[in-house]
This record gives sequence, structure tokens and C-alpha cells, in this order.
Amino acid sequence: MRKNVFRKKAIRSVAIMLTLTMLISGCGKKEDDFDVDYYGGNAGNVSGSEEASEDTEGDSEGDTEVNASTGKDVGNLAERLGGENLQFDDSINVNGAVIDFKLSYTASTAIQSIPTFKGSPIRDTDVKEEEIVNNLFGDKAVALTGANERKFTENSDENSELLISDYQSLVFRYNVNDEYVNYSNLPSWQDKDDCYYHTYEGEYLGIEYQLLISYNSSFHTMTVLLYPKDLTKLAGDDAIDAMTVVNSNGIIQTYTNGAPNFVNLSDATDSPNECQKSDEELLEQADEILKNKMNIYLPEGALTLNSSTYMLMGFDKHEADDRAEIIYYNDADFNAGDYSSVRRNGYATIVRYGVNGIPLIDSLDSITLGNPLYGMLFLDDRGILGASMPVSYNCGEMITEDSTLISFDRAMEAMESAIQNEANLNGTTKLEFNYLELNYFPVKSPDDPNEYTFVPAWVAYGNNKGEYTGRVVINAIDGSFLQGIFE
Repeated sequence: MRKNVFRKKAIRSVAIMLTLTMLISGCGKKEDDFDVDYYGGNAGNVSGSEEASEDTEGDSEGDTEVNASTGKDVGNLAERLGGENLQFDDSINVNGAVIDFKLSYTASTAIQSIPTFKGSPIRDTDVKEEEIVNNLFGDKAVALTGANERKFTENSDENSELLISDYQSLVFRYNVNDEYVNYSNLPSWQDKDDCYYHTYEGEYLGIEYQLLISYNSSFHTMTVLLYPKDLTKLAGDDAIDAMTVVNSNGIIQTYTNGAPNFVNLSDATDSPNECQKSDEELLEQADEILKNKMNIYLPEGALTLNSSTYMLMGFDKHEADDRAEIIYYNDADFNAGDYSSVRRNGYATIVRYGVNGIPLIDSLDSITLGNPLYGMLFLDDRGILGASMPVSYNCGEMITEDSTLISFDRAMEAMESAIQNEANLNGTTKLEFNYLELNYFPVKSPDDPNEYTFVPAWVAYGNNKGEYTGRVVINAIDGSFLQGIFE
């Protein structure tokens, strides 16, 4: 029998693929006292180099033309930085330490603006657990603790399989010390020194749901998992007992004898999606639910219905983002080749925590790289049907619509200068910086310790004997030093 992605008893769900790619990040040593200065004028800024400060005047080779009336860069990101395929190779000696640079970056031609915006890292006081539970389940929510506590096993009919799989991945991500954990038998309620996992049951959208709320202080990350116990109940049809997602060409991933394969349902999915709301209305509705019911404030433009089919469905990761639609059907008919029960209603989408293709840095004060957090939502006219939302920052209003960046070459000069003059190498004797990202990084306000401005920043990671033990962050606007972590 073909194993369906969402079929009850089939734990190999879309969420497993998603969480294995988005929740499991590398971990590193935390910086003991995190504090970065406010971006704005020269208040509190320590310049990475004189050359970097001079370059903000925009008269150096490789800098982009600035529109005199708007102050905005003219051109896309690649044009601003001085090319698409950028490379920096060098070696410096810092008080006897050999620091090599073998950095490359592919600048997108699709990024046309780089705004700055307000926001803040999520602290435990931002979670507001009781408020979230009441917003979603009302006063009849049942906390799965004490006499109601249970163990989450993979084949339990009384629990959401998607919530269990995401919970497993979340615990795995936070298990930085590689302690023994029985992932197939996790308790519904856990309180640890630096994190907690609390599960509730209640009614949402007229059916039984489970909700898990977690916060980890070491990662400053809140996670909200919300899923029905039985996804197929969303269809409102007893004949429907399976649910999955299909791309715009009608292709779904299924399993035969445990092996993934793809089935083309284009003929069966010719009928229009049953959603009546426009894309804009669906996304606005989802954003309002995230803000008002889950206390999650995303960057502007983070929600889209064009999503990663690689993360959602296992397609080639080099494929362009595509629309993923929810389909419901009768499993027995489907396995017999009868697709007449197939109904399209709603969308599944990956939530990228970034703006205009530039991601928020995934960890504020530890060395993690290459695996930023992503969220996942299921949507239809009713709102959010299901959610896996790990969030490290709440984002606020835009400050500037666009930013003038220094050229890539000047940025790398500022990077070297920062390591020579600002960073504490903490006994490091040899390091090779070979991984580079352009991220948004939060810079603290000098007037309000709880207010930050997210600015574009170059983040370089240093490798020593196969392990990343160094990270340096500089402001991509003026080249100033923002952070250095060295183990």
C-alpha cells in the first residue's frame, strides 16, 4: 500500500522533512555578555576601519550610484556590491594568530531594496503562554500535565502526528550536549533549566487540536506548534481520510514500501482551489492570527504563497519556489487509481524569517550557520489550519525603505580591520574564515535596552580543524564592527 504523506499512521510527514531542514541547526558556544551598539549616526558605533567610514561617502570604485532625491541605491544587490560572484582571499597575522580568508558570496540580482526595521529578540516575558492558549482554545483548554500528562509515541491515535514529529525535532535541536533522549516517548509537559515544552488540547475551527508552546532561553526562541489531532477532519467529509500537498503541476510525493516517489495528479486537480479569498486576503488573515493570537510578529513580506517545494515535498532543491496546494482524498480510492475524490482546498507554505531575500541571523549570540530557522503554515479561507512556528525575533515597523551599502571589497577590508583591532580572539592561534552570509542583525538602542534596529550585516564564520569556532559581524552599511565570538 502507498504510504501517504499525511495519512493517519504514516509518520513520515511533510513536517518531518521540514523540521529536519529548518529546526535542526548547528550549535556553538554562547558569548557570555551579548551587547551590540545602536545603528544610527555615530551613536555608540565603533568603526571597523577608517577606510570603511570613508566609503560611506560613495566615491569609491565598486560603490553604486545614489539617487540624490531619495538617497536610495540605484540598482540591485549585485550592482551595489560590485558584482554577482564575489570572492575574497587573504591572510593576516594578528598578534601571532594566523587568520586566513577564503570567502565567497553570490549576490542576487532580484534584491532591489534593503530596508531597516525595528524589532527585538524574543525573551521569556514575550511568550505570554496563557494568552496564546486562551486566544486559540478559550477557557476550555486542557493542559497535558499532572493527571493529564501523557507520553507522545509515534503511533498514537490520540495525538497529532505532525505535532509529535516537530516536537521531536525541536528537542533534538536543543540537545546541544548530546544527552540521551527517547525521542519516541517524549512527555507532553517538560520544564528544564533553560527551556520548556507545554502541550494543550482544545477545540479550534470546530475540531480537536493540540498546541505545543516552547521557549528556550539559550536560543531566545519561542515555538508554537498547532495541529489537529486528525488532519483529515479539516475536510469536513467522512469519506476523506487522507491529506497532502501538491505543486502547481499536480505532482505529489508519496511512498511505496518506504521509498519516495512522485505521482502526477494534474488531471485530477484541474478543478480550482476551493479557497475563495485572494492571495492578499489569505496572507493578511494569517498575519493577523499570528500577531493577535500567537504573539508572533514577522518581518514585512515574510509571508508568501510561493514556497519551497524542496522543503515541503522533497523536490529538487534547485527548483524555483512554487505554490503548494492542500489536497484531500479517499486513500483506498487513490491507491486503486481512482482520483475522483481529490479536492483542492488551501495552501501550505514555508515562512522565511527575512526581508527581500535577506534572512535574519538565526542565532543572536552563538555560532550557528547554514541552517536558518523556517516556519510552516497551512492556510485556507478559515485562517491558519496548522502551524510550526519557531521564532527568535519579533519584528516591528520599517525605519528606512532602503539602505546604501559599502562595496563588497570595502566590506571585507572592514572585516579584516575588525578582527585586527576590535575582536577578542580569546586565545585563537589559527582560523580560516570560509563561510559568509549577508543577514539582518539586531543592533541595540542606546536609549532603550529592549529596542533594536535590524540592519544588513556581513557575517563571517571561521573554521578550525573542521569545526566553526569563530564568528565576526560587521555592519554592511558603514563597515562598523558589531560582534565577535571566538571559542
